[in-house]
Amino acid sequence: MIDLNELQNKLYEHKVYNAWQFVLNTYQTIECADYAKSVVDNILVQMGNDHDKFQDNMYKALRETKHFALSEDNFPATKIGVVGVEADAHFLLNMLIKDVFQYSRNAFDSMSQISNSTLLANIAKNIDTVDFPKMQSVFAQQTYSSAFPDMDTWYQGINSSLEFEYLDAFCNRTKHTLDVFTKVVYAYK
Repeated sequence: MIDLNELQNKLYEHKVYNAWQFVLNTYQTIECADYAKSVVDNILVQMGNDHDKFQDNMYKALRETKHFALSEDNFPATKIGVVGVEADAHFLLNMLIKDVFQYSRNAFDSMSQISNSTLLANIAKNIDTVDFPKMQSVFAQQTYSSAFPDMDTWYQGINSSLEFEYLDAFCNRTKHTLDVFTKVVYAYK
């Protein structure tokens, strides 16, 4: 684990303290992705519990009376209250799954801001133009790949990983083209 106080001091010592804002943003972005993932997990557990309860009630009624009437009243709840606002559980799942992917992807852009402002320092690219693909191409250039071979290797490794390719494709698809359909499947007892 990185000691943030030590990192902050090193950034200051090396006169690249402006990178600190991007370090904080990276941490906050990852925390947002992690929080959204935790909420998704909890929603799925709750939906599973509600579904199991519905099944148990149905099987109990069938065993006892050989009859079970479906009605709106005995279906599992699909609404979840969020600070006083009701939302459909499937809507929340879709939104939060996109958040997990988007915040995860944004963390790489923020890390690229760190590499730009620390390693390139006085010759840094304009922060409004910096993102992961931009810095990957910068560090792939002969001048920078020679000066910062580990950074070039890191960018090339991340960019060619199946996980990053999937993450990037998911975010581009949901941002520019169409939504990705999320399907919740319940296992029957």
